[in-house]
Amino acid sequence: MSTLLSPSGRLISLTLSALLTGTGVGGNLFIIICNIMKRADNQKAQLGNALITWITVCCLAMDVSSFLLHFFVFRLHFCPFTSNEIKIITFVVFITSNWEFWLIASLCIFYCLTVVTFKSKLLIVAKQNISALIWCGVVLGFVISLLEAFLVTRMTAKSGNDTSTIPMASNFSCPQVYMPQIEKIFLNGTLSIQFLVTTSLMISACGVLSYCLRGHVRHLEQSSFGLTASSQENLTRITKMISALALEFIVSTTCVTIPNIFSQYTEISVMFLNLVCNILGLIIPTTLILGILSLKKKAAGVLKCGRTETQNSPSLN
Repeated sequence: MSTLLSPSGRLISLTLSALLTGTGVGGNLFIIICNIMKRADNQKAQLGNALITWITVCCLAMDVSSFLLHFFVFRLHFCPFTSNEIKIITFVVFITSNWEFWLIASLCIFYCLTVVTFKSKLLIVAKQNISALIWCGVVLGFVISLLEAFLVTRMTAKSGNDTSTIPMASNFSCPQVYMPQIEKIFLNGTLSIQFLVTTSLMISACGVLSYCLRGHVRHLEQSSFGLTASSQENLTRITKMISALALEFIVSTTCVTIPNIFSQYTEISVMFLNLVCNILGLIIPTTLILGILSLKKKAAGVLKCGRTETQNSPSLN
């Protein structure tokens, strides 16, 4: 099976990347502007808004940089990892995508500690110190993501047959790139630990919220007041939102990590990595807008206003 793309294949992938990026940028900017203009009532609300804003900022940067990487490689014929321009763009893609994983895991934990009532003393203490706990996770994630991005961009071109070189297949005569074996082992180990830790946190938070939701529904069904839609709407919406975010990032991170673990960077794999980031840049703001009631209402208002202006615009005839 060929690992090279035809000229028409490169053009189609670049066009698709541009469409996904344009749509995703609009959604991310909408959330960022809404959160900047929003006034939070308390410290917990401020923390939640800050996490959502940083997630969308990372998503925006990852989306745009992935498109630029796509454009530089498939339109301008730059070789991955071998020029300063590509290294800068690759650095931005890696640090934003990896840090976003930590931010979403922190958001899952934030909602879990905020919504659920715990009996364990340890979890009660965590609930009381939620701001310090979340910011520690965010800072730790940034440091780890910075280290991973630095290691990836240390790849350099090397001639000759060296057992530690990473194969590159390209129509653009790209040389093989070299990463010291110890750095490669450390990078793969760090990525694996990051994936296991953040995935465990996400799944645990989703599981606790789902369990709490079922218990809440049973309690309402057994109460004399009966089951009302408004009493469980917020919990249901939050559970669905963080479950969707967790699933999106687990699937996308698995897809992105495979070429790195097997050290195979080809035109098809680079195209695939970029498109995964572009798709992620679209579905994350969509999930946030649908899952957060204030954003959903504002988005509905904008769409309604747009339809009204279209209907009221004078006809050319």
